[in-house]
Amino acid sequence: MEKTRLYIGIETKVREFDAKLLLACVAAEAGYDVVLGEQKDFIKYLDEMPQGILINKSISPSKASQYLHYNKLGFRLAAYDEEGLAPFNAEEYKKRRISVASLHQLACFFAWGQWQAQVIAEQAPDEMEKVVLVGHPRVDLTRRELRAFYQDEVQALRDKYGQFVLINTNFSFYNHFKGRDFKIILQEKTKAGKVVDAEHREYYWRVSKHKKALFYAFQNMVEQLHRHFPEVVITLRPHPSENHDYWREVLPKADNIQVVHEGNVLSWILASAVMIHNSCTTGIEGFLLEHPVISYRPVQEADLEFELPNLLSEQEFAMDTLLERVGAYIKNDPGQSLTMDGQKKEIAGQYITGLDGPLSCERIVERLNMVKLPEASLGLKGYSLYTRLKRTKGAFIQMLSRPSQVDPRQGYRQQKFPGFDVEEVRRGIAKLQRVSGRFPEVEAVPIAKNTVQIIRRSANTA
Repeated sequence: MEKTRLYIGIETKVREFDAKLLLACVAAEAGYDVVLGEQKDFIKYLDEMPQGILINKSISPSKASQYLHYNKLGFRLAAYDEEGLAPFNAEEYKKRRISVASLHQLACFFAWGQWQAQVIAEQAPDEMEKVVLVGHPRVDLTRRELRAFYQDEVQALRDKYGQFVLINTNFSFYNHFKGRDFKIILQEKTKAGKVVDAEHREYYWRVSKHKKALFYAFQNMVEQLHRHFPEVVITLRPHPSENHDYWREVLPKADNIQVVHEGNVLSWILASAVMIHNSCTTGIEGFLLEHPVISYRPVQEADLEFELPNLLSEQEFAMDTLLERVGAYIKNDPGQSLTMDGQKKEIAGQYITGLDGPLSCERIVERLNMVKLPEASLGLKGYSLYTRLKRTKGAFIQMLSRPSQVDPRQGYRQQKFPGFDVEEVRRGIAKLQRVSGRFPEVEAVPIAKNTVQIIRRSANTA
């Protein structure tokens, strides 16, 4: 029997690759023919690909027309929201990330948990039969039974850096890859449909000013940590959308101060003596890993901060107490872990499904099994041919009008997605096999640059 094809796209590699590889393996184990690759690459050529189920990244307003197009090509759509776990607040999240028109185009939407589902219900009550509480594949990798997936990377980081303090930043509203002129960033957000009215615009200006204050407070924090703990490496890991080089410019030039953005953050958290953040999703991941996590909040603006990462972290507001707490964790390192606080776990459970029981990946695949593809028809074939001709014509005209122009977005795209090859995928599958005891028949087959097919050996390859 022909297998259903499942398309899983990756936008930010360090954040998504491992979790989506796990999802691909679970789906392949269940009989799906999975295509895993850079989303911006293969999504342009869906009109040339076999029908299947496409998992996309959000239900923001800008997605509605795209999703209509994919449906007309004969695909069925599922989605989740990478940013749905820790938004600024419910009202801002509704404006920026929830579109009734986009949700209407889906067969199903995978929610992180009850909080997100409730906010969607307030915005789109008639579409709630599509919303399924599953958690997220990233949550699966924080669970005790799968943490050993990162044991080699954790040991390699400890061998390279020795004892280190990890600082995760989330300041792209000020220190964006494209510059620190927020007018430009705001224009792009407006163009992408992420700013819906004047009130929303003013809110983002306030966020930008808040993040600027935090940026320089964290700069000072790094200097203080360096001064107080000269024997410890201070590793700062910027957000994928930040200008990493600007951090290198403003921080002291010292061997034990490193600005690094590579590998999955979970391995870095596990390898560190303690992790420090401010309103960052990595604070949630650190808590789920049962690792020491501090939210440093020298500047407080409750409506401009992500609440959940702070709630699940130890919070410090002053430099002297922060240094004292960091010193205690350094003294008790290496390899320490914490028992998950019961009250905090209850809070986390209100936001995150899949902390125990079936994996989030298994819940996703179970729901995908209910999705039915449309029958092939002349209408679908005709629309597919039309889009291929339109795309070819557009590419030819662009080549004639701008033959030597370099895409200014390429550097930003490269930072977020530096690429992968089939051998990296195969190494990841081998680790998942070793850690989980599953997926013995799952293998990866190259399709194109940054794109692989993940199947069971008994399945037919494309």
